[in-house]
Parts: sequence; structure tokens; C-alpha cells
Amino acid sequence: MQQDGYARKIAMELERYRADEAAGLLLRLPVPLGTTVWCVRDNPACHYGVRQAEIFLFGEVVTPRRIVEAVPFTLSLLEAWGKTVFLAEAEGRKIIEHDTEREGQGRPQIPEPKEPGPGSLL
Repeated sequence: MQQDGYARKIAMELERYRADEAAGLLLRLPVPLGTTVWCVRDNPACHYGVRQAEIFLFGEVVTPRRIVEAVPFTLSLLEAWGKTVFLAEAEGRKIIEHDTEREGQGRPQIPEPKEPGPGSLL
């Protein structure tokens, strides 16, 4: 008798699941909620003042404009999945490299120190 009640309960759950699926109410997530994912975002440390100071000091901007940051997956990140939110950090870094190349900005190069010549200060 108890098995009949359990079987009916399971059948009702399956029926409700199928009805929800037919109505388009179910959502397939790329990863479980709370899983660590990697988000590409603007670097808060690379603002106008920093860029201008680096241009003055180094002749170019060396602080990256975008960074890849580990965050827990939430439903608010679902729309950005595959665009700026990824399961692997390497995927986010590829996006940044692609954007940097597309903008014509190569990876910042810091000139190698030159050997001091005769009579120069060390």
C-alpha cells in the first residue's frame, strides 16, 4: 500500500515536470549555482589618472584595461554566459587578448634596460 502512494507521488511529480517543460518554464543552467566562473570586466585600477600617469612615466599605458575575475555563478550572469562569463579562466584571457589585438593595442612592452656607457651614472 505504501508503495502505491509513493508511485503515485512520483507519477505526479513527473507529470508536473513534463507540464512545466511543455510550458517553457524550465531552465538549463550551464553550471550549478555558486560554481566559480570567470568574468571579464573593466579593471577598476585602470582609470584616466592612472593611464595619464603611465603615459607620462613609461610612454605608454601598462595597466590592463580589462581583467578576468573569479566570481560565483548566479542567475544574473546567465545572459553574459559565453560572452564575458566563462567556466575556465583561459577562455576569458583569450577574449581579452582578442579584444586587445582588435583594438590595435599589443601587449604593453616595457623597454629593456640598457647597459650604462662610459661616463654615465649608475
